[in-house]
Amino acid sequence: MTEVDRVRDNVPVDFGDTGLILYEAEEIPEAFTWTFLAIRSSRDLRDAARDVNEILREPSFGAFSKDLLGLVQAGSALVNPAYAAGIEVAKFVAQTSARRHMNKGDRELGAVVVSFIRPEHYPQGIRESHDVHDMTGNMFFDYTIFGYKRALPVIREKKRKR
Repeated sequence: MTEVDRVRDNVPVDFGDTGLILYEAEEIPEAFTWTFLAIRSSRDLRDAARDVNEILREPSFGAFSKDLLGLVQAGSALVNPAYAAGIEVAKFVAQTSARRHMNKGDRELGAVVVSFIRPEHYPQGIRESHDVHDMTGNMFFDYTIFGYKRALPVIREKKRKR
């Protein structure tokens, strides 16, 4: 998985000037399938929600809110039940919100699943295409397939027996 930060609408994302190797073999493959998913990650949101939830579940949070209520009451001749209710409402809202955000999943923004067959799609080992719609209709993609037969095979050393 390659993660790309700060992706914006209508801004191209490229994978360097050389692209990525999607498939590597001694021979040009007769067929292969390429899958690409663009996903908006909610990981930061889930992490922040988890942090809020942990803070609110701290055993010392109850004592903290009571101490704070005592300070407010000491500064006033009147007992302030609205403050106590407000703390409990805020705690409930924060916990509920944190729980909902922790359960939020990532959102699929685009999907490409394409199968290529050499005789039809890249008979000479090359294929290039631009402004292709993905399966969701939400994004466009460009690609180039370039295949070649290695001039020299890769030499792999065999492990010696002792």
